[in-house]
Amino acid sequence: MLVAEELILMSLHPKYGTEVFFNAWKQVKSGIAGALLMDLALKKRIFCRKGRVILLSSKSTGDHILNEILRNIARSDNPKSIEFWVSEIQSNIQNLQDRLIERMIERKIIQREIYPGKFGMRVAYPMIKSRIYWDIIDRIRALTKAKEIQDFQTFTLIYIMQSCGLSRIFKTRKVLVPRVEISPDWIFKLIEQEKRTTKQYVKELLGNIHAYISRDHVVSLAV
Repeated sequence: MLVAEELILMSLHPKYGTEVFFNAWKQVKSGIAGALLMDLALKKRIFCRKGRVILLSSKSTGDHILNEILRNIARSDNPKSIEFWVSEIQSNIQNLQDRLIERMIERKIIQREIYPGKFGMRVAYPMIKSRIYWDIIDRIRALTKAKEIQDFQTFTLIYIMQSCGLSRIFKTRKVLVPRVEISPDWIFKLIEQEKRTTKQYVKELLGNIHAYISRDHVVSLAV
C-alpha cells in the first residue's frame, strides 16, 4: 500500500469507518499531497535539493496515480519548489482521494456505506480487512521502540500524520487504538542517526513537506 492509502485508513474509525474525529478527513486532504510525493521519494523517483523537487528517474512506478504525478514533474522545465508541487497536487486532491478510496474498495480493504446523519446522508468506509489497519498500528508501535530506522514507509506515515494533525488519534480515548508513546525529539534524533543511502531520498523532502503542511495545523511533536 502507498503511504497515502495508509494515511486514509488512519483517518477512519477502526470499527465504524467514520472519520476518526471531527474534521479528520479535511486534515487528511492536506496530508495526502505530501504523502504522494513521499511515495515517489521512497520509490527513488524524486529527491529534494535546497527546497526543490529533483527528478531522479521517470521510470514507471507501477502505480497509475504516482505515474501521473511523476509525469508532471518530469515535464517541468525547471525544478519546482516543494510548496509548488504540494499545492499542485492539492488542487486536485478530492479526485485523488476519491480514486485512492475506490482502489481500496476494489481490493476489498474497505467498503462504502451510506447512512442518514443529522444534516443529511453521510458516508462511512467500514473495514473489511481490518487486519491491515492493525498491522499498520503494530508497525508504528514497533518503530517507536527502534534505535534506527528499518521501515521508512512507516516512519514517513508517522511524520505525515503529525504534519496534518492526524497523530492525535493516539491520544483519543474514543478510538480503539493503543496508546503510542513518542518522545518530543524522537523523529529528529532517529533520522539524524540514520546513515543508509535511503536518507538522501527522504530526509530533506520529508522535512520540507512537514514544514509546509503543518503551517495550517497546531501540531505537537510528541504524540
